[in-house]
Amino acid sequence: MKLIKTENDNITLDIAKKHIYVDFNDDDTIIDLYIKASLGVIEDYIHGIVLEQTYETTQSEAQSLELAGWAMVMPVAPYSVIVTVAGHDYELPQDSWYWNRKVLTISPASKNVIIEKVTAIAGRKTDRPQITQARLLLIGDYYAYRNNNVDMMIRELPTGIKMILGNCTGVSL
Repeated sequence: MKLIKTENDNITLDIAKKHIYVDFNDDDTIIDLYIKASLGVIEDYIHGIVLEQTYETTQSEAQSLELAGWAMVMPVAPYSVIVTVAGHDYELPQDSWYWNRKVLTISPASKNVIIEKVTAIAGRKTDRPQITQARLLLIGDYYAYRNNNVDMMIRELPTGIKMILGNCTGVSL
């Protein structure tokens, strides 16, 4: 299984720089790292994926199970599973696949079906303004405290960011 595509992030370098009032290019690399870090931190906090991710595995890469079909390891639950059979793609109904503890299991309708490829899509691109605002605030904190020593680094989300994300936790995006 490999990640083959991630949707584009709605927070660009230009947006982040405007938010933190930076009008020079010297810090572009570090600001870009803060953009990526903010995504991971917010996804961990809300227990969900902000940007849609597409995973794919082929017959040679997947674990073939005698009776159950295929199994592939995925870091997050998919919302759509597409199989390729004889060169054609078919979206599977939810009752024909199962995800538990990072393993996606697919049961083909017939033992005679040869699945060539499995594509699973997880997360959903969201334009929720509170997620964007929380990420921008976090990027601003990272940038403002970039020169502090390791002991002073942000270990917990600031209360303001937690309040903004309050209704986003534990929900499927």
